[in-house]
Amino acid sequence: MSEIDEPKEIQIEDLYHRPERMIRVANWANILSWIVLVVAGLFLVFFISAIAVTITQSSNNLFIDLVPTLVQAFLILLPGLFLFVSLQAISEGMYLLMDIEENTRRK
Repeated sequence: MSEIDEPKEIQIEDLYHRPERMIRVANWANILSWIVLVVAGLFLVFFISAIAVTITQSSNNLFIDLVPTLVQAFLILLPGLFLFVSLQAISEGMYLLMDIEENTRRK
């Protein structure tokens, strides 16, 4: 008597996302955030040298000469730091949401 193999059930996960793409997007956000931080760091070095030149070559009104340089530095550095933190949060948030979804599927 030969045994008839019962068809095995194929478990297809009902996913609403593609994990490979989510991981790729999270990795790109992480890489882009570090690129933004490096560019902001290069601008910081430039502004420090501009401030040093302004201090050494300024006339009697040092504060008035420094204000435009400092304002320009903050207008470039603060958005760069904000983008870095935002992109890092997006990257880690995507990993966190994928872990939460994976844990809820197991139960």
